[in-house]
Order: sequence, then C-alpha cells, then structure tokens
Amino acid sequence: MIPVYNFRAKTRGLLKDYKGAIEDYLIVLSDKPDHGQALYEIGITYLYDDQMEKGENALRKAEKLGIQKATEVLNSKKE
Repeated sequence: MIPVYNFRAKTRGLLKDYKGAIEDYLIVLSDKPDHGQALYEIGITYLYDDQMEKGENALRKAEKLGIQKATEVLNSKKE
C-alpha cells in the first residue's frame, strides 16, 4: 500500500496540492521512517509550501541516508 501513497503524493505535488502531498508522504514515513526518497520529496514539498524549517529538517534526514539530491538542495540554499 505504501507505493500507492508515494505515487499519489508525487502526483499531488505536481498538481501543486502541497498539503495533500505532505499528508501522503507522512503516511509513507509513518510506515518507513528511513525512506530516504520520501524524506527528500517531503522536504522539497515543505519548501514549496513555505514551511522552510520542516523542509530543511527533512532534507537533512534524507542527506544522512545518502540522498545526494538532498545535499545539493541544502548546499544551494547556503549560496
């Protein structure tokens, strides 16, 4: 069932339904808290939804799990 929520979250994000996407990513992460890609995606979605602190925290967690894209986003925010 988790892949369904992950897919729906991505779709909602593309449709700019950021709150809906965040809800779905939270379901994914409640089942798999170390899902690096979901942490990255929710981090980006939080940023789009102007929830900067939550976004950066999620991206830091994704970075610790080896998600290179998270590192790139965090580094770009420092510049």
